[in-house]
Amino acid sequence: MRLGVGMMEGIERIPKEVVDYAQRFYRYIPGDMPSIACGQWAIETGWGVAPGLGGRLWREGDNPFAIKVAKDQSYQAGEMEGHATYASVSHAFMDRRRILTIYRAWAISRGMIPFDVLGLLDTWWAPNQDYRKKLVRIIMDNGLYLLDPVAKQG
Repeated sequence: MRLGVGMMEGIERIPKEVVDYAQRFYRYIPGDMPSIACGQWAIETGWGVAPGLGGRLWREGDNPFAIKVAKDQSYQAGEMEGHATYASVSHAFMDRRRILTIYRAWAISRGMIPFDVLGLLDTWWAPNQDYRKKLVRIIMDNGLYLLDPVAKQG
């Protein structure tokens, strides 16, 4: 398989720690993939350089996903404009795992099988924003799917 122009550059734009944690944590959520977490980072932070809240959450709060504050969450270290800040990026990934586990249980309890991470992100993470379409476009246009274990086998 030949990579299209810019595909490796797309992956290289993602900080190594985000890629590493995405590849480590996806195993805990059936249906999740490293490309999804990395795509979320790209959307929420504007590839790490957004001047607004998403970029600030990443640069100042170790929050690559624009996760909102939740009560009594040990992973969350503080708050910035209603969003969580973390002591480290690993804590943000642990909180993302916690949130997706709750979403998954909710979906399964309502008979939503097979579990669809992208569908739940579209419904819960960023409703009414075509989040799934944005995420899939970023994953495909930037070759982020190459981070997924299925892509590595072929």
